[in-house]
Amino acid sequence: MNASTKSPFRSWCDRALALAFVLFCAVPGALTWLQPPPSGSIEREFRRPAPEPKAPQTLAEAEAWPTAFDAWFRDHFGLRPTWIRLNNRVSIEAFGVSPTNEIVLGPDAWMFTTRDRAVDVWRGADPFSAEEL
Repeated sequence: MNASTKSPFRSWCDRALALAFVLFCAVPGALTWLQPPPSGSIEREFRRPAPEPKAPQTLAEAEAWPTAFDAWFRDHFGLRPTWIRLNNRVSIEAFGVSPTNEIVLGPDAWMFTTRDRAVDVWRGADPFSAEEL
């Protein structure tokens, strides 16, 4: 079937799909520049968001600028918290794996932290030393 014999419905579906693809790609990029700087999602990561890099004035600053921009962009990407939540849900619910090495998935949808060697302490694999007793 060549392009001249497409049905009007098929042609409309092709255009709608192309528009959806363009919006899917463009909206996060536009929101990166239009949204205020993120605060809550990065604060839960116990760190400050990367500052926006300044325009380079020297050759050394120009060489360091791409790395600084990359750090800023990763923290300010449009819909970042939404994408992180979606990734976490898919990792846990679809694949049954933890999205981070700080959480161990247990039976019956339980989650256990691995901070401060909590799993080892719970298992009794990290007993007190003689001095601690």
